[in-house]
Formats: sequence, C-alpha cells, structure tokens
Amino acid sequence: MRMYVTFVFIFLVAAMPVNASEEGGFVSKPSQTNMEVDELPVGTTIRCEGEEAVGFNWRDGRWQLTHFYESTFIFKKLDHTDDTNGMCRFAVANKFDIVSSDMILNRCYSVQRLGSGLRPRAEGCAEWHFDGEIHSIRCGTNDAYTFHPNEGLIVLPRFRNVESNPDDDYKDSLSIQVGQCGEI
Repeated sequence: MRMYVTFVFIFLVAAMPVNASEEGGFVSKPSQTNMEVDELPVGTTIRCEGEEAVGFNWRDGRWQLTHFYESTFIFKKLDHTDDTNGMCRFAVANKFDIVSSDMILNRCYSVQRLGSGLRPRAEGCAEWHFDGEIHSIRCGTNDAYTFHPNEGLIVLPRFRNVESNPDDDYKDSLSIQVGQCGEI
C-alpha cells in the first residue's frame, strides 16, 4: 500500500510546477543542484554479492530455464552536481527531487560488475528515503539494480525481448539475481 501511495504522490508532484507548494509537506527541487542533509554522502561505496542467479536462455525458438553464475557489484555514489561529469549531468538533467520526510532523490552511481572486464559506468539512480531512512536505491534501465546499502540486492534483466520470432533466432538471456550488500 505504501508503494502505491508513493507512486500516486510522485505522479501528482510531477504534474505540478517546480517548487509549486510546500503546503502539502513536500518540495520539488532541481536534482542537478540539490543536495539534502539526510542523503547518502558522495563517495559512499557499496559491495553487493549475488547469492542466487536463475533465468532463461533462448534456444531453438523457446526459453529454457537455467542457472547463472552469481556476480559481485560495486556501487559508488558520484557527485551529481559536478558539471565535468557528463554522464552524471545527463542522468539528472531536467529531473526533480521530491523532498519531505519521504524523499526521492535522482542521483548518479558508478556501477561495476567485478570480473566482467568492463570499466565502471555511470548510471542514473533514484534514492528512495522513507521516514528519514534510506529504503532502496534503484539504478539503470528498468531499475535493473535495486539494492539497500546494508541489506538486499535484486538484479533484473536490462533488456527484455518479447518477439516470437527474433532475427537469427537470437535473444539476450534473461536472469534475475538476489544477494546481500554492505557499505565498504
């Protein structure tokens, strides 16, 4: 129920002009310049370790259930107000934070999957705070990464192809992973 109320709240705020009202107990602030006292500090680094990873591979025109290797991720909060960081600036451009005792803050995190051989990449993320406490951080396309700095992790597929007959009978694998996180 709380999530439903939060989504309705977000919809109503998004329809209002910037700084429309403090009467309702919230303020809308430009994400690119806003920093809140209660938010996670820039530089916070979080390590998340996968515990289970399952999903599907597309083979011979159908999905086949499979298990995947668990991954370890490093998330580091970047300074979204730094104009020299192009990806972060883009991630929060034209977005607004919703600030009250419940907050939704548009921020930027470096995301690295250890062992992948890929460099960390900047992702747009939303920090969700309820009653002055961090509830979750949701990053990437389709909220691919959802985690709490000192609790759980959920990794969802970034791309979701629902074509019945894809070109060359190819679709990216779909996997979901769960795990645990901790600040380092």
